[in-house]
Amino acid sequence: MSCQSSRLKGATLPNPLAKMAGRRSFLATTLVTASGLFATTNPIRALSMYSGKSNLDATQLPTEWVRRQGADLHAYARYLSSLGLKHISVQEVIASHAKRKGSVWNVLPPRS
Repeated sequence: MSCQSSRLKGATLPNPLAKMAGRRSFLATTLVTASGLFATTNPIRALSMYSGKSNLDATQLPTEWVRRQGADLHAYARYLSSLGLKHISVQEVIASHAKRKGSVWNVLPPRS
């Protein structure tokens, strides 16, 4: 047998796309397509899930702190409501943030 490459003789490499589509490749393609569709629909559902009503009574929180948080306060409350917390309420989570030490107010966690 010769050690020379078959490319030197003018032979071409096989085309990977030219293979016949068998059962396994069909299932793999279908699985990848379904996964892609599932991945693209989840963020849309997640965004619409946070647009609901928040269970927050802002009158029980310090007025100055509520003013400083602005619209982020209700957005965070809607996010917490969407989590379906069982052992702690949305009001309790937010009340733990609404504190001041000296002249410095706590802030809500940043959005990512």
